[in-house]
Amino acid sequence: MLLLVLPGTVLSAQQASQTVPTGSAPPANGATTNAAPSAVATSTPAPAPAPVDKTPLQQRPYRVTVEVGFSGPEAVDPQLRADIVRQIRHGFDRMYGAMWITNVLESSWFVPGSTESLERLAVPQLESRYVESETEKALLIAVECDRDGFTVSCRELDVRIQELTPITTRKVFTPDAAAHAACELGRDSFRPILLYTSQTLDKTELEFVVQAGLIIPPDPAAAQLREGDVLRTFLRQMDRKKSRKGKAAAET
Repeated sequence: MLLLVLPGTVLSAQQASQTVPTGSAPPANGATTNAAPSAVATSTPAPAPAPVDKTPLQQRPYRVTVEVGFSGPEAVDPQLRADIVRQIRHGFDRMYGAMWITNVLESSWFVPGSTESLERLAVPQLESRYVESETEKALLIAVECDRDGFTVSCRELDVRIQELTPITTRKVFTPDAAAHAACELGRDSFRPILLYTSQTLDKTELEFVVQAGLIIPPDPAAAQLREGDVLRTFLRQMDRKKSRKGKAAAET
């Protein structure tokens, strides 16, 4: 599935600073006093807005956070968990290279990590965990470690439009296979971003640019566009209450 993000309206508000001068009254009967200095109260200035990334979209890598949660009787082994997380980190690096700026970690909050936990996740639970300036995509991976193997599940959260993908799941039998399955499920759950730019002169075709489209991944299987992909359009806007919103506009 491909996500299209269209430019929206930007609203901003500036807070005017206020000054409240105070002074001292003249002394009575000509007496001399040491006048207290006048005090000036000012409002706290609004924080400066985050810097805008001016890198062209086609050259801009995705900022991806991968959180891995574990469950099951075999997950009590910290070395097993660390090995799987390390292999997932290396797997995504080999797959995407410079196309992704990736942070892979064992989750401190997604515990127990299971298919059922992924099913219960809702976007409002995740809004405060991921900030768009740091993460554009979050991959939530559950690894259930049982004595007869591993069940690996994945969902992708697009932080810009606040939407979760359906769950994908695979059953494997070794830790190495679990890490490999996690990378493949993350790849298959990942939804590239396209930006609409223009129509052709005869208005029969639309033109788009793809985020990181000029960054070639080391693994050909990680190509962003594939035959049979679905284009889904979204409109974005900014307002005072939430910095950004995404709204589904149409599906083709």
